[in-house]
Amino acid sequence: RNYTDMPLPLSGHGCTVLPNSYDILVAGGSRNERDDSQLGSYIYSWTGNAWNNTADMNTARFGHKLVTVGQNVFAIGGKQRNHDVYLDSIEIFDTDKREWNNFGQSLKKPRAHFGLALVPRSIFYGCQIFS
Repeated sequence: RNYTDMPLPLSGHGCTVLPNSYDILVAGGSRNERDDSQLGSYIYSWTGNAWNNTADMNTARFGHKLVTVGQNVFAIGGKQRNHDVYLDSIEIFDTDKREWNNFGQSLKKPRAHFGLALVPRSIFYGCQIFS
């Protein structure tokens, strides 16, 4: 299978699989080493082998993480690349409306280029998946 190239080359972007599909959401990053952080988001359709633009994030991000938790997709932290402003904000992607919204909670400490692992809630007592 030949895969369609992304509309723009990116680095420092986040990506995750959308809930209940094989489609991939890519958001943020930068186009080259002189470029600032980007707001843009794209969805790769696995069945259509095509990239489509979707809504921009509210905050441009580089070095952030995208993660799917249950039916929710989050953009977490990152930085504004050429300004060295680290972010503590979290956005949530509405998969029905295909738009980004501020989540209303922040990280305790701004951070970028961090690791992230999704741990099943059954491992830790009291863990919840937001709905």
